[in-house]
Amino acid sequence: MNNPGQDLHNTKADDVLAPKGQAEIDELTAVLARFRPTKIAVEWDAGDQAGLDRVFGEYVAGQRQLTRDERQQVGVRLAKLVGLKKIYAVDTM
Repeated sequence: MNNPGQDLHNTKADDVLAPKGQAEIDELTAVLARFRPTKIAVEWDAGDQAGLDRVFGEYVAGQRQLTRDERQQVGVRLAKLVGLKKIYAVDTM
């Protein structure tokens, strides 16, 4: 969703921040919410849990707009939608 050009295959895609992209992500998170997740983990440096907590807290409080990053567009949005208090960072080098 936020293609920095570092993948083996880089595709051209619609802007996820455009209204069409946001509608599609709303639909996706609504479908995922039906599973009633109790925990959500995203590919975020586990050593930076505080950074993820800050992003999530600011978004829940209405103080942050989501970026093109799929961790935010899907993970953070879904966690707020289902009323979770925390989202988990689970990536490491």
